[in-house]
Amino acid sequence: MAQSSGRQLLSVAPMMDCTDLHYRQLARIISKRTWLWTEMVVDKTILHTPFLDKFLWFPPEQHPIVCQLGGSDPATLAAAVKKVVEYGYDEINLNCGCPSDRVAGAGCFGASLMLQPDLVASCMKAMADASNGTAVTVKCRLGVDEVDSYEQLKAFINIVSSGSPVRHFIVHARKCFLHGLNPHQNRTVPPLRHEWVYSLRRDFPHLLFSLNGGVQNCGEAKAAILYEGPFPTPGHTEENSQQEPLTHHNASDTHNSEPSDSCDCPQASIHGALHKATTDSAESDRMSINPPVEASRLESTNRGSSHAITCGHVAAARLEVNSVIEPGESILHAADLRLTALRDGQISAPLAATNSSHEDTEGTGCAEDAQSEGVGNSVGLIEGVMIGRAAYNDPWNCLADADRSIFGEPANAVRSRREVLERYTEYCDAIMGKFGIRSDGHMEPNVRLLFKPLLGLFHAEPGSKRWKAAVDGVLKQDPPSVRHVLDLTLHHIPSEVLDSPPPSAQQLTTNSAAFRSFGDLAEPQDRAGFNQTLTALKRAAKEAASTPSHHGPKRSSTRAATLQDGTLGADVVQSSCIELQSTAEADKFLTSATQLAISS
Repeated sequence: MAQSSGRQLLSVAPMMDCTDLHYRQLARIISKRTWLWTEMVVDKTILHTPFLDKFLWFPPEQHPIVCQLGGSDPATLAAAVKKVVEYGYDEINLNCGCPSDRVAGAGCFGASLMLQPDLVASCMKAMADASNGTAVTVKCRLGVDEVDSYEQLKAFINIVSSGSPVRHFIVHARKCFLHGLNPHQNRTVPPLRHEWVYSLRRDFPHLLFSLNGGVQNCGEAKAAILYEGPFPTPGHTEENSQQEPLTHHNASDTHNSEPSDSCDCPQASIHGALHKATTDSAESDRMSINPPVEASRLESTNRGSSHAITCGHVAAARLEVNSVIEPGESILHAADLRLTALRDGQISAPLAATNSSHEDTEGTGCAEDAQSEGVGNSVGLIEGVMIGRAAYNDPWNCLADADRSIFGEPANAVRSRREVLERYTEYCDAIMGKFGIRSDGHMEPNVRLLFKPLLGLFHAEPGSKRWKAAVDGVLKQDPPSVRHVLDLTLHHIPSEVLDSPPPSAQQLTTNSAAFRSFGDLAEPQDRAGFNQTLTALKRAAKEAASTPSHHGPKRSSTRAATLQDGTLGADVVQSSCIELQSTAEADKFLTSATQLAISS
């Protein structure tokens, strides 16, 4: 059983063909505290491959690390978990969020499992029984196809947590379409719903939730973790704030504990207060996820009045489009204001968790530094944040300040990218050929595979394109080592770039796109796919209002990847290209779109 590594404040998402052994080593060199995840490993692969080390082995310095499994049969998953446990992973996760047809279609797992919560509960119970105490978790989406209401998401969480020891859900804050969108589109087209993840914490205060989706760097991650919203933190009210300090759930204590039947949380409205988490019966939840045919038909005839878009939704959407030049306050901005007030002494310090597992486990941190620079034990609404493609495409700017700004270490793991390269080449020299050398001399891993994670290290820096072109030319010559490739190409990168220190989270917060405007917390009838058309129109209207044309009136062209009314799901997803001549035309199109949505 792996030792607990504390709160999972920041992690790098599992990504096929990205988060392999070698990328994880690069990420670990850049940040020693960020949690790393494997690529998804199919349970049957683990059971039948003769080269298990190739899929599961990792060097000890890669702790803390999570192994993500793909599968849908409880017995097969349990057998795979027994093998995974032998490698000492800190956590084992089940993939319930991948929309790839290779996974959700042919394999009948990934995101399609969200349509079968009872099966997921059985899988997680079997995995926990076989894990020898290692925490088991679920990574999922907000919904799948037409099963995308907040009520149905709550039903999924309730059934899985009630039927298994799972206490931590990592939620990608988008829905997905199993048909009609490819994996890349499923990461970008469905709208982000960050508020849904915070809403889950409101409705399930005994569970832990991590946010995935739309977070680009550790600056934004810090803001998301510290964000407390317009409502009290679970368990904290004005009445008890002076008597009982709020303590954060310990992941190691709660992941595999027995499910709680109830929680003592005060009732309050959707706009501010935490209300008591209420759950329907298991049968009622199952009905909401998989309604029978007649109920489904009845619902489709009444969507315009109950389950679809209300007049309030339309009015809010129109207001959002009309105020595109002055967007609402973002999560990121709200957190920045709060941190500034905290540093200036205008507000009291955040309540600290008393659980010892969230303290610095290596003895290298400083309590004072952790409070002032890192998240430390500060209680937020979510357990942590997971970063995806940004961590792979731009690992330095994304992760280099994480140890200091997120985990409260007195210093970051490395001082420059020159130091990163030196440490990584040492790793490459040791790992080349570890998994075999063919008769023709081909090594596994080889130089090209080992060099791949480095290609994003100088993202958007001067000389980066020239360096990549030079690297490609050298790799075609079958070089003997990664060090040899760097020796021949690194002169294209200026010394000031190689030796520059990590950008601070504060700099990244200033220079990075803020979160989408944070709306009200989720209500049961809200749909994860709602407002996709309006989001595209908002962007188009902004361009039309601000981009002059040399050929007549202002003109903007935006590709709306989908036109989706938010109620009918994947069947009405269409690809289109919208031409908007002016904001007036955008408003006209918006009116038509909302009328269509209501009439559906």
